Amino acid sequence: MQGVEARENRNGFKVFRLHYTADPVKATPEWFNTTRPGMPEDKWEQEYEINFNVLHGKRFYGEFNYEDHTRSLKYNPNLALLRGWDFGYHYPAVIFAQIDLNDRLLILREEQGQDEALINFAKRIVKITGKEFPGCKIKDFADPAGKQSTDKSERTSVDILKTFGIRPHMKKTMKDLGFNIIRNLLIKKHQLPDGKETPRLLVDRRCGILIDGFMGGYHYKETREGKLDSDDPDGGGYYEHAQDALRYITIALFKVDGSVYRNIRPFFRKRESVNSVTGY
Repeated sequence: MQGVEARENRNGFKVFRLHYTADPVKATPEWFNTTRPGMPEDKWEQEYEINFNVLHGKRFYGEFNYEDHTRSLKYNPNLALLRGWDFGYHYPAVIFAQIDLNDRLLILREEQGQDEALINFAKRIVKITGKEFPGCKIKDFADPAGKQSTDKSERTSVDILKTFGIRPHMKKTMKDLGFNIIRNLLIKKHQLPDGKETPRLLVDRRCGILIDGFMGGYHYKETREGKLDSDDPDGGGYYEHAQDALRYITIALFKVDGSVYRNIRPFFRKRESVNSVTGY
């Protein structure tokens, strides 16, 4: 039913989300055009869009819309699995994704640790991959900084991943490139045979950290003068890790306009197959 969602999160809690569009009267352009004008953006987001992350500041990805960009997604074993890694002891993160035959980026799962050494986190990711994505072809992506050693250890993050047979692709580039790619994927649509359109980037509704980041947890910093700093988004030390992991995937596989690099299509597709999105 439109506007109604019931799910169980990874901690076993039941979550019920009731959006205003569940009311047929409010699910019309006429109601929106009458109600939305004149209401401050933060009030609208809190009261109608169920978004309390606006308290953090202006959303970095204002193009993201929960109703449009989230789905219940299904893993397709005929397509390669893409894993984006963000290193760090406090909140290491991995994003699991696939690119379907319509060149849509589908975010299937997220995993984020807390105060966890990479060797333990990597063990957990390997276990999750084998259990939830059996028999898949895998391609990994990570931050080029993972090649650097620290004063705490001579082994780099990449060295640790290699002990698990993981050799991530790393592409050094400006952050803005990744930001712009993600924005274009959020904006652009793919037209289905029945004429309906879907965004080029879809997130499974179980990915709470990534979604909360899109909804405002990942936001523009403010300078001392109260102006927005467009160069350095802020995730409060928590939300940026999943966002970074996603960015490492996009900068390797997509052009700035959101189109897929033709020469890399073979390594993330195994053979002709159906789409991964349930019902789409």
